[in-house]
Amino acid sequence: MGLIIGEKITVENILYGTLVHSGNDAAFVLADNYGYYKFVDLMNKKARDLGMKNSYFSNPNGLDSGTQHSTAFDLSLAARELLKNPYLSKIVSTKEISISDVDFKYFHQLTNVNKLLGEIQGLGGLKTGYTENAGENLVSFYKKNGHQFVIVILKSLDRFNDTKNIITWIEANVGYINPRY
Repeated sequence: MGLIIGEKITVENILYGTLVHSGNDAAFVLADNYGYYKFVDLMNKKARDLGMKNSYFSNPNGLDSGTQHSTAFDLSLAARELLKNPYLSKIVSTKEISISDVDFKYFHQLTNVNKLLGEIQGLGGLKTGYTENAGENLVSFYKKNGHQFVIVILKSLDRFNDTKNIITWIEANVGYINPRY
């Protein structure tokens, strides 16, 4: 997100930098200010508490490390947990935002990497990701007729088109029957 050494910024704005703009520097600031290894340990503890049995984190930003890994199912569990928090749900659904440090000296224009926000009605955020080993990744939530879907795309060559195709499939194939009592 382009943080400056010595810049003082709120945790809220660091969360915007991490979750909206995918700022690796913001993720490291969060971890470093908490205690880097303690933070990563808590990430793994939270994953275990959520039942993410096939995930292991070795850094706060998700970059390739040789030991860090997850699965689509595990990421869907994390997504469901995040969506329970209205504050975090709002952040991950933000398309663009301008934030500043606490002294209004440095300003950061943050744009969500998820180009589908605002393009597909009912599609909210969650998180994009990319590494050379993992390819393009996208975790999204989609709301239709009062129902909510978590869509996880991993190791894609075009995560946005893959997500559009899944939404098209949902619209054509998923229906709900109201049972009579």
